Amino acid sequence: MTSRSRDKAVSDAFRFLRLDSVKRRIMLFAIVATLLPALTTTGLSYAHNKRALKEKTTAELLNASALIARESRLWLKERFYDVRVFSSSYEVSENLEHVVRSSGKAKAARRRLETYLESVRGRFNHYEELTVFDLNAKVVASSGAGSPLVIAKNWLAQIKKDKGETGDPQLDGKLGKITLPIVVSVRSSTGKLLGGFAAKLNLNALNSAVREISHADEQQVYVLKENGAILVSAHSTPGNLLKPWLGPETIDSLMNSNSSSLEYENERGDDVLGTLERVPQLNWIVIAEIPVAQAYSQITDLRNQTALVVSLLLIGIGSIAYVLGTSIAHPLDRLIKGAGRVADGDLAVTISTRSKGELGYLTQVFNDMVERLRAGREELERISITDSLTGIYNRKYLNEKLADHVTYARDGDSMFTILMIDVDHFKAYNDTYGHVAGDKVLSRLGPLLKGQLRTSGFVARYGGEEFFALLPDADADDAVKVAERIRTAVADEPFGESGDEVRLTLSIGVATFENRGETSESIIAAADKALYRAKKNGRNRVTKARRKSAA
Repeated sequence: MTSRSRDKAVSDAFRFLRLDSVKRRIMLFAIVATLLPALTTTGLSYAHNKRALKEKTTAELLNASALIARESRLWLKERFYDVRVFSSSYEVSENLEHVVRSSGKAKAARRRLETYLESVRGRFNHYEELTVFDLNAKVVASSGAGSPLVIAKNWLAQIKKDKGETGDPQLDGKLGKITLPIVVSVRSSTGKLLGGFAAKLNLNALNSAVREISHADEQQVYVLKENGAILVSAHSTPGNLLKPWLGPETIDSLMNSNSSSLEYENERGDDVLGTLERVPQLNWIVIAEIPVAQAYSQITDLRNQTALVVSLLLIGIGSIAYVLGTSIAHPLDRLIKGAGRVADGDLAVTISTRSKGELGYLTQVFNDMVERLRAGREELERISITDSLTGIYNRKYLNEKLADHVTYARDGDSMFTILMIDVDHFKAYNDTYGHVAGDKVLSRLGPLLKGQLRTSGFVARYGGEEFFALLPDADADDAVKVAERIRTAVADEPFGESGDEVRLTLSIGVATFENRGETSESIIAAADKALYRAKKNGRNRVTKARRKSAA
C-alpha cells in the first residue's frame, strides 16, 4: 500500500466517524440499535438457559439420590423380613430353648443351630454371618464367617420390646467388606423370649443399584454416614471404605440446601454440582454429584454458537438497515422486543400499530399470534387441572394442592381437614341404568359437591365414583358439619333414567391434619380408612378418622 492510499483510507475512516452524512448516521444507528438488543438478549438468554439447565440437572441428581435412598430403605426392610423369618424358624426356637434350659440335648441343639445357620448363610448371599445369642448376650451359635459379631448391650433392650435394631456399619477386616449388623428377637412357640438373632449384612449388595445410577463421566452417587464416611459407591475400594469422603461443612451446606443443588469442591479437588438425600432410618445420606464443567457443557457450547450467530446477524441487519433506513428500524425493533418477551414466556404483550403497509400488517399478525398463544396456554392450564367429566379439579391438581397445604400447615403450625367421598352402591346403579347414566350422575355430582363448600376449600375427583374435598383451617367437627351438609344435599337430589326417580347416598371419611408427623399419603390413608368404616357400618354416613396419640 502506497503512502497516498494509506492516507486516503485513514481520511475515509475519520470522515465516517464524523457522521457528516445521513447515510452514515443511519448505518451507525442500525449497527448500535442491533448490537445492544442482541447483546442484551444473548446475556439474558445465557442466564435463563443456564438456570434452566441447572434446574434440569438438579432434578436428575435429586432423582438419583432419592432413588438410591429409597432402594436402601427397601433393601433394609427386606433384610429385616428375612431375618425375622429365619429367627421364627422351628430349628432356631426349639434348639435355642434346649440350650437356654441347659438340658441334656443342649450340645446337640447347639450343633443343629450352627448347621442351620451355615445352611441359611450359604443360600442367601446378603448375609456374611448369622448369630444366635441368649439373654445374657452370650453367643450360642454362629455361621462362622467373617470377624466375630460383638453383641451390643442395647440390643437386649430392643429385642425385649420386639423391635428390630441396627448397629453401626463396620469394616470387616477378615472379609474386606462393609457390614451392617441387624438383630431381632427369638421366642419360643409359647411366646417366651429366648434370645436374639443377629445378622451381619454385606453392604456391597447395594453397589448394583448405585452402579446403575452412576454412569461413566456423568453423575456419581455415594452412600455415606452422616459424618461423611463413605459406605457405598460405584468406585469404592476396601482401602477407602468408612473414611471421610466429604467435609462436615460441605455436608451441612448440602443438608441446608432445601432440596436444591449446591456447587462445591469435593475431596478430590473437583468442582461439582451435587444434591443430598437423607436415609433417616439408618442415619445415612446419599450424595449425587456431577462435574460443573460437565453440567454446563451444553450452555457453554450454546454461548459460543450464539455469539457466532449474533455476529453474523449484526452484519446482515446492519447492511439491511443501511438500505431500508430508519423508517422501518423502529417498528422492527418493537417487534423484536415483543418477540423476546414472548420467547421468555411473557404472553402479556400487545404491540400498537403505528404504521400501515406490510409492517402494520405484520404487527397485527404478531398481536393475533400472541393472543392465540395466551388463550391456548390458559386453556391448557385449565384442562391440565380439570376433570373432563365432572368439571371440577382432577387428581393431579389435588396432589399438588394437598402437598402445598401440608407444607403450609407445618410451617404455620395450622391444620386442615380432608373428606374422602364415595357414592354408595354406584356399581349397582351402573349395572341397572348403564355407564352413560352413571357418567351423568358423576357430572351432576361435581358441581353439587362444589356448591356445598366455602370459597377457600376445593373439591376434586379422586377417581371413579370417589371425590375428595379439602377444607383449610377446619377442624374435624367443622368438617363433619360440612360433610353432613354434602351428604344431605346429595340424598335429597333425585337421580335416575327413563322417569325413574333414584336417590343416591354418600359415605364420607373425615381426617384432620394437625401437624403431628402426618404426610400427604398418611392423611389420605386415614381418610380412606374412615371411609371404609363408614361403608362397613352401613353406608350413608360420615365417619371421622381415629386420631393418633401424640408421639
